[in-house]
Amino acid sequence: MDLRTNGPALHRSWSHGAKSCPCRTAVLTQRSRSDARLAARRQCRRRTGMNVQLSVLMPARDAESTIVTALRSTLRSMPDDSEILVLDDASRDGTAKAVRSVRDKRIRLTTSSKSLGVATALNELLSSSEAEFIARMDADDISSPIRFIRQKRTIGGRDAIFASTVLFGSGSRLRVTPLAPLSPEGSIFALLLGNPFAHSTMFARRRAVAEVSGYRSCMAEDYDLWMRMAGSGRRLARDWSPAVALRQHATQVTAAAGWADRAAAEPEWQESYGQLLRKILPASVVSTVHASVSASGTPAKKAVVIAPLLREHMQKLSTLDRLSIRLLARREGVIL
Repeated sequence: MDLRTNGPALHRSWSHGAKSCPCRTAVLTQRSRSDARLAARRQCRRRTGMNVQLSVLMPARDAESTIVTALRSTLRSMPDDSEILVLDDASRDGTAKAVRSVRDKRIRLTTSSKSLGVATALNELLSSSEAEFIARMDADDISSPIRFIRQKRTIGGRDAIFASTVLFGSGSRLRVTPLAPLSPEGSIFALLLGNPFAHSTMFARRRAVAEVSGYRSCMAEDYDLWMRMAGSGRRLARDWSPAVALRQHATQVTAAAGWADRAAAEPEWQESYGQLLRKILPASVVSTVHASVSASGTPAKKAVVIAPLLREHMQKLSTLDRLSIRLLARREGVIL
């Protein structure tokens, strides 16, 4: 069975049409946006009678060719007391029309005539939700059929949980990311080496994200958020079971040469990293270590600087945490 390029077997098993039913589409303009969001929430409740427990956030730009598959796979895995909040971020194709073609009362579409960018779009969607939980989904990925059942069951007392992924596309064969689980304690160490969490797999308590002011407009808006959450005492963890199939393609922003170097040089990244350092290091050495990491340049060089300190402090972690951190360090070119 050929599982290259678009992974046809994956589409058949992970993506399936949702039940047809009326869909309420809310159009969001730049003016009176907060009033429009409130009205949309009230109207959605009146029409559906739902007490929404989960909001799946899906910003989309020029995603006409992939968003229907993303929506159908997500709808298939969602419980009835959930909604998908889609923001069409000034698409130049038929993204909004494609969303409207999937007729399901759990979809709420908003549109913006001006491009907001990923962080602002996500904050708009976050402020549109009143659910206890939020989740992320990209408009070109595919959700596992059991994703939300498993994530809601495993989040426990944590504030956010992530998962392993399946990679497909760009002519490559299907590949499961070789990830071991991470506890909240291990996540702090892992975040100091690199980003251990796939954004599209996030399942979190909405309040925990809102209390750190959501996303900031920077290159690595997800990594920045994870560091601020962990640095402020929120508990982040990762499950081993794949939750999402991530589509790989050559035009992805994070695949661009030098992207990671530029992201790590931004002031937002530096600030969040310093906050996280203070969680594990004595106050007397944080400034010195932070200065060394900041001056080291590329993420790989930063990992080399921080690795000896992590090696010294991570012995108290579980065996699985240490395994996960070593796998992440190997990805960054460091042996722990």
